[in-house]
Amino acid sequence: MRQWTKAEREQQSRLIRKIKPWKKSTGPRTFDGKEKSKMNAYQDGSYTLEGKNERKHVRTLMQMARSLYKKPRKI
Repeated sequence: MRQWTKAEREQQSRLIRKIKPWKKSTGPRTFDGKEKSKMNAYQDGSYTLEGKNERKHVRTLMQMARSLYKKPRKI
């Protein structure tokens, strides 16, 4: 990773404040665009209802396994 000097950091800070890139931000502005961009993370189907239910089931099984592991067994 690049190591910035104090002078470089101050110069970059002044430049950023002068340019103000956050004012030129382009993002979805229409409802349809926002809906489409919202789905960017949902690429592989793991966020479908079935995928969510499967993860919930696995989480429940893991919790049961942990609780059994912690309890001493009676023989």
